[in-house]
Amino acid sequence: LPLSDYIFFALEVLGCSLYLIFLVALARNKYSLNTPFFKLFISTGLAGVGTISTYWLLQYANYPPARQDDAYIIKAEKVLNGASLFSYTCGKFLIVINRFDILTNMRNSV
Repeated sequence: LPLSDYIFFALEVLGCSLYLIFLVALARNKYSLNTPFFKLFISTGLAGVGTISTYWLLQYANYPPARQDDAYIIKAEKVLNGASLFSYTCGKFLIVINRFDILTNMRNSV
C-alpha cells in the first residue's frame, strides 16, 4: 500500500477517536438528550464514523493491483477519497462544536 494511505488512515483514526470522545461527552450530558438537535447530531455522527470505518475496511480488503500504465490514476483517486473522508470528519466536528457553543451561550445569556 502507498504511504499516503497509511498517513490518511492514521489521521482518520485520530480524528474519529476525538470525534467519538466528543459524541460520548455530548451523550452523557442530560440536557443534550432532551433536544432533537443533539439527538440528530449524535446519530449522524455515529453514522459518519461508521461510514469512514467501512470505507477503510473495504479499502484495505479490496486493494486492487494496478498496472504501471494507470497506477497514478488509482493512487490519485485513493488520496482524494481519503482526503474527502478526513475533511468530512473535521467539518462535522467543527459544526458540532459551533452549534454546541451557540446553544450554551444562548442558555447563559437568558
